[in-house]
Amino acid sequence: MRYRLALDIGRNSIGWWICELDADHEAMRGIDGGVRIFPEGRDPQSRKSLVEDWRVARGARRRCDRCVRCGNALMRALVHHALMPADEAARK
Repeated sequence: MRYRLALDIGRNSIGWWICELDADHEAMRGIDGGVRIFPEGRDPQSRKSLVEDWRVARGARRRCDRCVRCGNALMRALVHHALMPADEAARK
């Protein structure tokens, strides 16, 4: 037996249908189908995204990490060119 799966993917839902195929790959009969509806990703009153706070915090963490990496790279370059002492205690 051969089957065909059809999907309809929308913004807030996924629909699916399975049908059995004959020898010519034509649909003979439907076997099963359904739909899964997801809640909208926005607050219904303010229309604000539910993940906006998470996204802003993630961006702040990335900026902070980027600044720390840049500072570490600068310190390694200064030590490499003998503009800062190699000993960490002496640098402070």
